[in-house]
Amino acid sequence: MNIAKTDGDKTSMEQLTINELCDLKMRFGISIAAIMARARDLGMVTADLYVRFSITMNQQGWRNPERVEFRGQESSNRFDQLLYRATAGELISLSKAASLAGKPLAMFRESLQMVS
Repeated sequence: MNIAKTDGDKTSMEQLTINELCDLKMRFGISIAAIMARARDLGMVTADLYVRFSITMNQQGWRNPERVEFRGQESSNRFDQLLYRATAGELISLSKAASLAGKPLAMFRESLQMVS
């Protein structure tokens, strides 16, 4: 994103391209309109810029469907996080965690990186 100036804790975007917004959508799966609304709420773009953006989105017909589609694949890693937490807290053994993860013990041990 083209960040032009910083004002204390707030960063403002004075120059912004639709390509940058499309890249953010493709990376995070968030609609372009939601990205701009959040940037407005955070004070990163002015209300005037947000209104002009919304008008352009409507005039160009980019609202539904948006200009680009999210092609990413969502996946959950919550179960793995729970296994790592249970192992770190010594609630379950490494071999039990590896078994629940469906991985050989050596592979699970490799994926487990403890902070010393």
